[in-house]
Amino acid sequence: MLYPIRFYLYNVAFFRKHPFKQSMKYQFILQWSASVINDYDSLIAIENFLIENLTEGNEVDGHDAGSDEMNIFIQTGDPDRTFLEVKTILNRNNSWGNVRIAYRKLTDNKYTILWPRELKHFNVV
Repeated sequence: MLYPIRFYLYNVAFFRKHPFKQSMKYQFILQWSASVINDYDSLIAIENFLIENLTEGNEVDGHDAGSDEMNIFIQTGDPDRTFLEVKTILNRNNSWGNVRIAYRKLTDNKYTILWPRELKHFNVV
């Protein structure tokens, strides 16, 4: 498909301004059982806390709730660094307990589990 030159120039200018967007190759997922987080507003509060505190190179990309789980999605180029940041941030507002964390390449459906270390299976429903 051919794109108009205007589309091309816009994207080139955007990525020059925001070079980290090009390197966001991973989806980082925070997951809680719906029984752990009190309500939907609590999930939004955690998401907003992450938005305010994550460094450049991480972009909170939304959330979902259902099927007895709640998820927050982050796009990143460095899932290990994101893990360390998220752990520090969530410990500050007492949201670390019972969280499950994994990531995957944006082009893949295979998850790499980061937390808890003994977790054997991770899935987003």
